[in-house]
Amino acid sequence: MPLSAVEALQLTLVVVSLVFAGACYLGWRLFDHPRHALIWSLAFVLAALQYTFNLLREFSPSYEWWWVSVNTLSCLLVLTAAVGHRNRLGLSSSPLALVTIAGTLLLAQVLFTLLVPRMDVRVALAPGFACLAFCHVAWILFRHGPEPRLAQQVAAVVNLLFALAQGLAALIALQFGTEATQEQRDLYNLVNFALMPTFFVAMGVTVIFLLATDLATRLRQQAVTDSLTGMSNRRGFMQLAGHLFGLARRQDQPLMLMAI
Repeated sequence: MPLSAVEALQLTLVVVSLVFAGACYLGWRLFDHPRHALIWSLAFVLAALQYTFNLLREFSPSYEWWWVSVNTLSCLLVLTAAVGHRNRLGLSSSPLALVTIAGTLLLAQVLFTLLVPRMDVRVALAPGFACLAFCHVAWILFRHGPEPRLAQQVAAVVNLLFALAQGLAALIALQFGTEATQEQRDLYNLVNFALMPTFFVAMGVTVIFLLATDLATRLRQQAVTDSLTGMSNRRGFMQLAGHLFGLARRQDQPLMLMAI
């Protein structure tokens, strides 16, 4: 059976998610096991699983439970991605808080999908949470992190744009009421399928960019540092001395350096 345009897009996102997951896992294996790389790999695996569930919608015996499963996976991958950024920046994430957030979102999906059906709320939950989570990620990327900051600033902008797109989708969904009109569905699908895949791929690229930048920074530091003492080696001393001499010359101040 030929795939529709939406199904072809979902299949593409499955492959892209697995590629990003593999790249992050390689980053974890090859670059001294940074925990955030493994967390991001898990997030992309969850994304691949979610898009696979989307492709298997017709084979689900219950649409309601399929919906709960897909949106729970969506919230989990967003939460995992945010935790990865916090871990990279050295910010702690309370396991109790994470379990509470995930449990609350799951209960809300069950409530508004199965017990008290509300199309507007259940559709808006996942993009609304994604909007809040990625706004938080953009904020901490702007506020925290080591130099150089260019990679983080690019990642922050991408996360913010994705958050705004998801927020727009959530606002449209909240206009559905108990039953959406065809015009509302078309507008929601336009925003969701036009913007979400683009920013998802962009976010994956920025994650790889962050891993590469961190590796380059670490290698640059190792090149000017003695591995045994942790102090500057000859190359590092000469670089630091040149910087200090230039600073003293610009400020017209005396400077003395001693090499032992």
